[in-house]
Amino acid sequence: MIINCDGVCTPNKNLSLWPFDFMFNEIPIRERRYLENVLIAGVIPATKKPTNVIFKTCLKFICDDLMQLESGQWYYVKDLDQQIIIHFYTIASCTDKPAEALMQNTVVFNAEYGCPKYCG
Repeated sequence: MIINCDGVCTPNKNLSLWPFDFMFNEIPIRERRYLENVLIAGVIPATKKPTNVIFKTCLKFICDDLMQLESGQWYYVKDLDQQIIIHFYTIASCTDKPAEALMQNTVVFNAEYGCPKYCG
């Protein structure tokens, strides 16, 4: 799975939404972004941008659920006409720089000490 997160503007200038969504890599690329193939894990409503504490709290709940999915869950697969254990793994994230800083709990890229690794 790939996790995506980005801020979304709303008609209300005092509100922005920060959805967490997952896409499954096993689905063909053309069909991957269809609404029925995207899993919404959570949405943070915020005035501008959520704080690191709020973001970390939301990620904690998502990570707890992801740990359960990693260990495997029983699912009925209609094409196989049987139940099997399926393991889900998050292998990548796709975010812009502000969301990346929030997900990594670091300062934004243009702040003092804003690079998460040595850039000199």
